[in-house]
Amino acid sequence: MPLSSENTNGVVGLCLSLADIAISRLVAGRKKDLDYVSALIAHRLVTTGDLELLAETLEPEPRALVEMRLKLVE
Repeated sequence: MPLSSENTNGVVGLCLSLADIAISRLVAGRKKDLDYVSALIAHRLVTTGDLELLAETLEPEPRALVEMRLKLVE
């Protein structure tokens, strides 16, 4: 969700959902990223179902990475 007003001097901030952040972490795939996503799932801040649905909107290559890495963190 973009955040901008006359007080931001033309700068637009993005308010990302936890699912968006988790997807980007799964694409990056570093150990700390996978640990982060695993913790989000363990604490029920995101669900694997949410992430699977969001992954469907990705291009084939990052989608494949997300699907593979999601199996590692479940």
